[in-house]
Amino acid sequence: MRGAADKLDFGLGLVQLRTIRRWNRPALSQESGIDKDLIADYENGLRFPSRRNLERLAKAFDVAPAFLTDLVPACRSIRFAYETARGGRTAALPAAETGRRLEETIAGAVVEAIEPMLLELARMDATL
Repeated sequence: MRGAADKLDFGLGLVQLRTIRRWNRPALSQESGIDKDLIADYENGLRFPSRRNLERLAKAFDVAPAFLTDLVPACRSIRFAYETARGGRTAALPAAETGRRLEETIAGAVVEAIEPMLLELARMDATL
């Protein structure tokens, strides 16, 4: 994932997460330890973060690094839909494909979030 569209859609996801946290770029810079100008490059689709910076961003948002890259297809769907609504030449992904990708992203996040609880329940069952 390093094409121009991937960079643009990663940047869109980064802006969305930053907005959810109600952070401006300096706040994300402080939380992640990444220069605010470099964050601007990511958000504007000019660069894709190195593995190290991807991990730093993920830590700042308290998510797995894979979650950040998994947002790219969802953000692409949003961008395509917007461009299509504005009469742009870009066609949106088929609804079934968009739904499948979004479902996989959500399912992965849910499994990751509840895994510790499931392990604890399994341990409790084993002792009963």
